[in-house]
Amino acid sequence: MSKTRIAAGCKPGLFLLLCRQSAGATVRSAMLMLPMLIVPILLIVALLAASPARVSATTPDPVLEWIDVMNTTVLAARTAPNVTSRVVALVSASVFDAVNGIEPRFRPLLVRPDSPHNASQRAAAIQAAYVILLNLYPTQSDMLTARLNASLATLASTEKSESIAAGVAWGQTVANAVWAARLTDGFAPTPPPFIGVQARCSRNAGPRRLAPHPAR
Repeated sequence: MSKTRIAAGCKPGLFLLLCRQSAGATVRSAMLMLPMLIVPILLIVALLAASPARVSATTPDPVLEWIDVMNTTVLAARTAPNVTSRVVALVSASVFDAVNGIEPRFRPLLVRPDSPHNASQRAAAIQAAYVILLNLYPTQSDMLTARLNASLATLASTEKSESIAAGVAWGQTVANAVWAARLTDGFAPTPPPFIGVQARCSRNAGPRRLAPHPAR
């Protein structure tokens, strides 16, 4: 079954709680600086690392895979740091509600748990991340779809096809709901690509001198 728990030693409840708190905070305030994104990224890794599907040591963790996909996508598009924080928020919230919606442990961020009983949590997480990234970066659809197919094909070696299909459908539903909810969040127009800090001073301008302070 897709809801058997992962190896002993993990604490899914704690990981899910941390991930929910991180994703919720990021959704509410998606204007964080890029270095501060390390914490929510690590917590979202922990979410699926502690997910219920039992896998072998050689099976890639889908969250680690899709954080890599997200990083690759963001960097390829030269996404500005403030926009990147929103990308992380949307992906994190979608993955959390997709996984938590199959075996509810905490209050959902947005989407109420209503998944098929046999849905794969890992397939749901993969699809949820894919849908958000595809909506944000449609020009990278070929790469994203190739990574999706590869992830689901790997998952097929450990989970039943009907469980994967149900998980994909649920992940799609969650991501669509999260995406629709954020379309009116006022984050538009999209800022231009981030190209780093550029010097504005002329090479021949010479050192700047402070004007003398006026006598009082």
